[in-house]
Amino acid sequence: MKILLTRPREQSEAIASEFRSEGIGVWIEPMLTIVPKLEASIDPSDYKALLVTSVNGAETLAKVTENRESVLYAVGEVTKASLIRNGFRNVCSANGNVEDLLETVAQRENPGSGKILHVGGDNLAGNLVERLRLRGFSASHFIIYRSVASEYLSNELISLLKGNKIDGVVFFSPRTAKVFVSLAEKASCEKALLSMTAFCLSASVCKAVQPRAWGHLVVSDRSTGPGLVSAVIASK
Repeated sequence: MKILLTRPREQSEAIASEFRSEGIGVWIEPMLTIVPKLEASIDPSDYKALLVTSVNGAETLAKVTENRESVLYAVGEVTKASLIRNGFRNVCSANGNVEDLLETVAQRENPGSGKILHVGGDNLAGNLVERLRLRGFSASHFIIYRSVASEYLSNELISLLKGNKIDGVVFFSPRTAKVFVSLAEKASCEKALLSMTAFCLSASVCKAVQPRAWGHLVVSDRSTGPGLVSAVIASK
């Protein structure tokens, strides 16, 4: 079994070893490049808490502020680990997905105690800020990085796809899924998808890949990174 990892390279490399240890081959080809907005100015002390929903957000936040004492809520353990590795000391993990993060904040914070800031990219899945506002929180989003879509698939990957040497693709976000499907069409690789499995983090990611027919669709039952990795391993 050989799978394609589409996340930014550093994140793909972090999980590739897990797959390889299970005898699963890996090809890494990021569909998005993360570009930090280093000119962004943010003072976390202006907010009661900051919400971080990705490793990209965690890594970039460390570059745009020197404050390491503010209260941070991370969507899951991987994001929390990234924040702690970058010196942040007051980090709480929702240990799940955006739904879990929403509930964690609602349970631990008082809507009237101060502003909540979600730091992240320019393309967001979900409506975390809007849902916090519906619960009475003063919440907003601040862009600290851009995600730039790839414009083409490499010749090596096209050869692998057309030779039916990729058994599945792992998708962590709707945008990544849309970019891959578009580039696969551009490279005339649509037929290859008929013999492949799309491994999707959530139902929304699954919806993003469905304009094209796939051999199989697998959706993580936990909508978390570790859950998706487990789903891939279980299917080998």
